[in-house]
Amino acid sequence: MSEQTFGEWLTAEMEARRWTPAQLARKSQLSSVNAVLQDRCEASYLVRVRLAQGLGLPEATVHQRFQETWPLATARARAEKLAKVSQDFRTLLETVPASKSRWQEQWLLEQFQRLPVEDRAVVLANIADLPTLREDFLAQLNALLPEEVAA
Repeated sequence: MSEQTFGEWLTAEMEARRWTPAQLARKSQLSSVNAVLQDRCEASYLVRVRLAQGLGLPEATVHQRFQETWPLATARARAEKLAKVSQDFRTLLETVPASKSRWQEQWLLEQFQRLPVEDRAVVLANIADLPTLREDFLAQLNALLPEEVAA
């Protein structure tokens, strides 16, 4: 796997030419390239063709770089999302008064169920050490996993 995301590679190509994002967009006949540069979206086939034309590179080069680098951007975005969700869960579990904890736990359980199964284990592992996490609530969360996560 590449050490750069597609956006980072594209930024390096742009900077090597001393172009701004607006110049790259104009030369590529695109309205904007900011989302692609920041890896906030997957560059479509047509966008990659236009970027290749704008950069003066063979289309195959741009398509290959995209195929090599997109998994890294996806993995980084997932890791950032899981870190944020875990931190949100920790914050809520640490700061909610005991009088509202049952209501809060029900809401957290609903949010937890919305996560993909593979992400649930990561989030639970990140919060399982909290002293404010009640054992019966931990058991409810664990019931939603293929394998139990210990506290």
